[in-house]
Parts: sequence; structure tokens; C-alpha cells
Amino acid sequence: MVDLNIFPGKRSDTDAWTDRALKVCYLVRRSLLPDRKMIFLLPFPRSGSTYLNNLLGSVTGYKRSHCVSGYKRNEQDLYLPRVIDSIGREVIVYQHAKASDRSLEILKSLGAPVIVHTRNIYDCMVSLRDYYESLGVVDRMPFVPIVEHYVDLTEEQKLDLFIDMAAPWYINHYVSWSVADRNKEVPILWTSYKSLVCDPKSCLERILEFCEVDVHVDDVEAALDGVDEKKSRFNRGVIGRGGDGLSNSQKERIGNMARYFPDIDFSSIGL
Repeated sequence: MVDLNIFPGKRSDTDAWTDRALKVCYLVRRSLLPDRKMIFLLPFPRSGSTYLNNLLGSVTGYKRSHCVSGYKRNEQDLYLPRVIDSIGREVIVYQHAKASDRSLEILKSLGAPVIVHTRNIYDCMVSLRDYYESLGVVDRMPFVPIVEHYVDLTEEQKLDLFIDMAAPWYINHYVSWSVADRNKEVPILWTSYKSLVCDPKSCLERILEFCEVDVHVDDVEAALDGVDEKKSRFNRGVIGRGGDGLSNSQKERIGNMARYFPDIDFSSIGL
């Protein structure tokens, strides 16, 4: 049964024509094309997710699908026209998306598995600092405005920038998926940077089992041997280095953000 709840109700004439066109495309693709499950990898930034995506692509043969309306500073919510274009294809949808209402509606309609990949939030802040240090300017992410004078900031100010601007986005991402998981909105598998670094084979095998992708063990080994960590921007940083890299007051500021959500367990991201 095709779920049409992803389409809004009666709107203006202009919107109605757009909705009708999307509905026709959606129905045609769902009805005529093979019912292949897309894999949705919707992780924290700076969590080794590019490497994980490349591993999954290597071992499954799935291609990456870009289901966003645009990158750079745009939020990476699922964009229905591009999702429709991916129906019937074996693809990995890899983007830094929160569990927004719209994205959840689309995911529920597809019944596709979701991988939420996280990392210790203190480590993420330090990793963001290191990443933008190499770029020399802060842009290309939805949670931080352009800061052209980034190179002129002190080391403490650079970390403060990401704590003030990026950490709330990370908390929002984590809370949104935690609530979606608790409410059983969609099937979700939680993975982490720590599991990827310490035991990448088990991490990969858990995902493949969850996504019901049958892959020979030799293919898993080949993927682990064949994917270039450097090209995947995967730096095996010291797990927990954010605990030493941030001051006590900086860690307290991040921890204070979590206090607004007493029913959420933040232990898996270090809070």
C-alpha cells in the first residue's frame, strides 16, 4: 500500500498543480519500479560519516543519492522531488539531516532503514575546529554563519564559536532522532564514531544486517581494505580528546543545553 500522507491537502491552485505532478511521479515510480530499500545515513557532521558512507557504498555497490534541495548553509532535510527520483534505485542517502516532521513523513512512506551515526559531542567541537582550521574560513555547514575572520580568532574563541553556534544544532539533531526512535516513527539503528574506530567490521556488519543487505564476509573485508581513509577525510583521532581540548566552562556550557531535555539520555554523546 502506497502512503500518500506525504502530500499536503488542498492548497492554492499553483501548489495544487505542483502537488499533483509530484503525486503522479511518486505513484508511477512506486508502482512500476522494483521495491528496493534505500539506505538513509543521517549522521552528525565530523563523526567519520564520510568514511562510513564510502564503506557502505563499497560493500553494497549502492550509489550515493543527493536528496537535498541544496548544500552549503542550507539545512539538509529530505527533499521530496529528489527522493522520488531515487525510488527504485539501490542508493545510500547520506546527509546531515535532523528528524524534521517533513523528513519523517517521507521516511515513513518509504519504510526505509535509517542509520543515525553520532560521536562524543566534545570531540565533535574539537574536530570542527581542526577541520575549519584547514579551510581558513567557516562556511559550508547549516549551523554556522560565514566567519571570514576565523583565522584571526584565538584558539579559545574558535572553540567558543562552535560551542555557541554548532553545539545547539548537534543537540537538536540528537534529540529529534531520540524522540523519533522512542515513538517508533521509523526503524532506526544507532552507530557511533567509537564503534567505527574500534571495530569497523562489526559496525559495518550491524548496519548490513539491520538494512537486510546480504553481503558475503569477504566483501566486508575487501571494503575495509579497499576504502581509502584519507580520501574519506577519516582521521582516527583520539577518542575522548574533546574532554582535554575543552575547558571546564566550555564543557559546562554544552552540558547546560542538555538540561532542557530531562527525558533524553545523552550518555552516548558524552553528556
